[in-house]
Amino acid sequence: MRFAHLAALESFRLGSSENRTTPIIVDRRARVRFVQCFLWALFLMSPTTAWSSPLVGQVDDFQDGTLQNWTNGSKPDPINTAGGPGGTSDRFLLISSGTFGGGPKLVGFNDTQWIGDFVATGNVITGVAMDLKNSTSSTESIRIALRAAAGGSGTAGYASTTPITVPADNAWHHAVFSLTAGSLTAINSPSALSTFLTSVGDFRILESAQPALIGDTGNFQIGVDNISALPEPSTMMLAGGALGGLILLAFRRRRALQTR
Repeated sequence: MRFAHLAALESFRLGSSENRTTPIIVDRRARVRFVQCFLWALFLMSPTTAWSSPLVGQVDDFQDGTLQNWTNGSKPDPINTAGGPGGTSDRFLLISSGTFGGGPKLVGFNDTQWIGDFVATGNVITGVAMDLKNSTSSTESIRIALRAAAGGSGTAGYASTTPITVPADNAWHHAVFSLTAGSLTAINSPSALSTFLTSVGDFRILESAQPALIGDTGNFQIGVDNISALPEPSTMMLAGGALGGLILLAFRRRRALQTR
């Protein structure tokens, strides 16, 4: 569900990169309205030239019942199923490998809405948030990887230096992956990160004990939901101002209706 990444936005605003697992308790209807307004403000500020690139505020929540362009090369593909962090009606993506029914490696990649320019003016993405659930009996090390293209194992790119360690507790955990130079490891001699992020050709979620672009072979399974593109702090401040304006207009309109 689209409101589930509020914890990531708050963590990002405070400059924290730690894994937030404690939920923020807010009235459900108020929270939904807040996030709808916040995402709309981000959308209004995004340049029209960024349609072919990830947009700040975009969220893959899988509520439409599809894979939303996530795949592992049909070995077989991940599945869309129910039971996400929002409850039994919340859809999520289940990625598997080995004896759990997928290919030899746990990897899901998206070469549609998660490729392109991550640092376009007015649309700088400095983090990716998501909810993760490990339903196996072993701890899993989840990373993100960005590659120059959808090529073979020698394709250049960057991967998370430190993984998000997801315990085998069959519970949902919120994770934030930073896209800063200190958080990514260069693999296969890619271009400088500032240049590389202007034309990402392949975006991945994978399981790997060490930084990698392909992932480890093994029996893994991970639930993924609410994959969100996080903005730089300055963009969030502008969005906050825009959101404040929307709230003020709504308040004035409601007050005018009440006085009629």
